[in-house]
Amino acid sequence: MSLNIKGVKLNELFAKKNRRVLIVFLAALVLMVAIIVLIVLKVNQDRYYSNLSKQLAAEESNEPKPENTATEADYYVNGFKYAVDVIIGAEGFTPSALSVKPNTKLIFKTNDTKPHFILLTPGSESPKFFDEKDDITRNQLYQTRLEMPGVYGFYDKYNPQQSLTVTVTN
Repeated sequence: MSLNIKGVKLNELFAKKNRRVLIVFLAALVLMVAIIVLIVLKVNQDRYYSNLSKQLAAEESNEPKPENTATEADYYVNGFKYAVDVIIGAEGFTPSALSVKPNTKLIFKTNDTKPHFILLTPGSESPKFFDEKDDITRNQLYQTRLEMPGVYGFYDKYNPQQSLTVTVTN
């Protein structure tokens, strides 16, 4: 039994005279796989930002906040195995301490009216992709990834007593 694709038997695709058909077929297959991958990435990104906007809206409306699930770190975002939201506000970092697995993405955000500036605590581990950015202002995000086990410390330049300690363990 032979598989037919548009009237051409599959074993004939490999014949020298049908090489062009094979190349077109493989190119179409690669294109379809690329489109599927992009769709999956877009769906994950949309799901993440939908949850983020709901959380920011709930915080702005002073509704009761859901149970802090930051230590769960159990969802997949844009190629990262884990992601954790860290809120910076007038009262400091929420949560102020957490434990995560390697390759976790920390997503810092604020809905505070005052700006915040995230710095590394002197003597703590330094994330590979940490960049001391400008101020983070209302509804902005800053992200970094914690790849290796260790203890990472962060603090707010404008409120040094406000700090976050993240322990990364296998």
